[in-house]
Amino acid sequence: MSTGLSNTGACEMEADWEIEIGEGAPVIDAAWEGTLDLVRQPMLAGTLPEAKQQKGLAELLVALNARGGAIRTGKCDIWTPNEIDPYEFDASPDEPLVGAACYIDILSDEPHTELDAMKLRAKAVVARLKAEPFASARVDLVLRRSVWKTGEGVCITLYAATCGKSKCDAESRLTELFACLALLLPVILHKNPAQ
Repeated sequence: MSTGLSNTGACEMEADWEIEIGEGAPVIDAAWEGTLDLVRQPMLAGTLPEAKQQKGLAELLVALNARGGAIRTGKCDIWTPNEIDPYEFDASPDEPLVGAACYIDILSDEPHTELDAMKLRAKAVVARLKAEPFASARVDLVLRRSVWKTGEGVCITLYAATCGKSKCDAESRLTELFACLALLLPVILHKNPAQ
């Protein structure tokens, strides 16, 4: 089932997941004091500098922070990648490409979430995204250790990137990708991973 937001007949979305846990790997500070409570105050998503810079990000953050859901978001950022590997985006190697990218830390509402539970979520997301016809885009999920005030757990850093012939093209594709993710991710991530 397609979301209907992507090009008909386009290649499937590039999507993958991996685990980065161990010595020297980044650790997510789930208790970071600068985190906005978008579950209780979703209207704050639109005030983030990143959301003002990239259309669609606020809506994605609101969807991921739905009341009663099993997840919430932490830090996020957007940037323009220095290089685009056309093969990573299933794009033509003969055309110059410009990219647009974002990351969002996705935290479980249960601080002590186990690695196996997050692996199930990551696998479900990747399987669903790979079935989505969406060319010139990729999503990578990286499972990382998270530190809370009450202990440790595992979270997901979502990387979403798109490319196009111009910066405007790439940013427009990223807006479309955010809309696609806002429809798909909450359905998968808010479920009990054992279901």
